[in-house]
Amino acid sequence: MIKIMPHISEKSVSMAKTGWFTLNVPLNVSGEQVKTLLKTSFKVTPLDIRMITKKTILRKRGAKLISERGYKKAIVKLSEKQIFPGFESYIVEPKEKKEKKDQKETKTKNVKKKDA
Repeated sequence: MIKIMPHISEKSVSMAKTGWFTLNVPLNVSGEQVKTLLKTSFKVTPLDIRMITKKTILRKRGAKLISERGYKKAIVKLSEKQIFPGFESYIVEPKEKKEKKDQKETKTKNVKKKDA
């Protein structure tokens, strides 16, 4: 069984708002396997898949050599109005914040008009 988890970071959340979702996948998984898994398990239709691999490297910590484990990310473009599970809370902006922003903008516009 292939484990796929969402990769949550500032950049991945901003990309998710445009329709590109970043997922962590095992190192031995191909793009076609990710595509079939997304269709069967999550019932989403990927339009494009891009894979990024970070290889395992050795780092020196004092007198010891420590290996940093590599990983693989799949960046998936989904069709419109589809959201990968795990990104829902990051993409939807609460309505209250939008209303407060609109109120602040109107207040600043009114102040500028009075001064002029």
